[in-house]
Amino acid sequence: MKDICLKILYLITALGVGGAENLLIDVCESLYESHDITVGFFKDMRHFEPQLHQMGIDTKYFPFYKKSQLPMLLFTLRRFIKKERFDIVHTHLPGADFIGRLAALTVRRVKIISTVHNSDPWKLEKGFPYKMLRLFDYLTVNLFRKVSLLAVSQSAKDFCIKHERIREKKIKVLYNFINFDNPLKEKEDFVPLFDKEKYFIIVSVARLEPNKGHMFLFDAVDMIRQQKELSNIRLIVMGGGSKDEEYRNYVHDKELDEYIIFVGRQPNVYDYLKSSSLFVLASENEGQSIAVLESFYCKTPVLVADNESNVELLKEGANGVLFPYGNTEDFAAKIKGFMLNKYDVKRFTHNGYEFAQIFSKHRHVVVLEGYMRSITRKRKKK
Repeated sequence: MKDICLKILYLITALGVGGAENLLIDVCESLYESHDITVGFFKDMRHFEPQLHQMGIDTKYFPFYKKSQLPMLLFTLRRFIKKERFDIVHTHLPGADFIGRLAALTVRRVKIISTVHNSDPWKLEKGFPYKMLRLFDYLTVNLFRKVSLLAVSQSAKDFCIKHERIREKKIKVLYNFINFDNPLKEKEDFVPLFDKEKYFIIVSVARLEPNKGHMFLFDAVDMIRQQKELSNIRLIVMGGGSKDEEYRNYVHDKELDEYIIFVGRQPNVYDYLKSSSLFVLASENEGQSIAVLESFYCKTPVLVADNESNVELLKEGANGVLFPYGNTEDFAAKIKGFMLNKYDVKRFTHNGYEFAQIFSKHRHVVVLEGYMRSITRKRKKK
């Protein structure tokens, strides 16, 4: 084992609950027996820290509260990377990408990988900070041979090429995966919120942020429930975020409390998916939606907005249905189509389940490990 052992520093903005964080923990769980891993983070959010310690993985907190601390943070992090002689610094999420890449660039031995989790529209804003961020990515990735990107989807890669002018050969696509064996996804004592025989239950799993399109979803439910024969519709909203209170107030003001239930963040996603009649995702953009793949795996029908990432996963009429992002009328019409049995749901769910098998944790880790070894071998040959 020693001849393949790499010393890896993973850097992520925080260890709170989220898709990138879950991905990192699952990867660490597969790699820690063969490689020497440390996980560093910058915000004091430690949800996954006990799980990492249980695996025997060290964590390192680098406090970062305000911009004036950045020079000292970079100095401290660079000294840590150099002292520990890491082979690879692998960063996740924009904050950690910026800090980790900048700190590691002047350390001679280390290779730097940043995972691109999303096609972030905010990066395209015209303000000076956003222009500087794009310039930073353009320069550090294109000009330094030691820096490379892993994109979680082809659409995320295309975004970097088109909008940040990153050279294509500097980006490798490595799709996210489903951890089929994660025991937290289900609970033995789970009790569904609604009777599936009595209600048509929709579930949405997404952060409560503007780009996730919840408003279109709420309005679509409002349109449908006004038809007496379809008033058995119920929506379960899973997730947390900055718009939590605003969305709850919106639902209350429209007198939709009976029809729309907020359950916050839940670890047992499979339970909710399996007890629902339809999964929906109304988002403007995604990197690659794990929730879509998990819905396929749970044999729950899928209806999603037609952003580029979703189109990569969902083939219209084969494993689900697409609707134009922001078109509430079309969204509502397609939800009604599912409610009135106008779609071949049995075919959708069979094809979706078969497709989901491609995105296994084992396959992801094998490709990732091979990639990390290849870039460190190149370094050693020079």
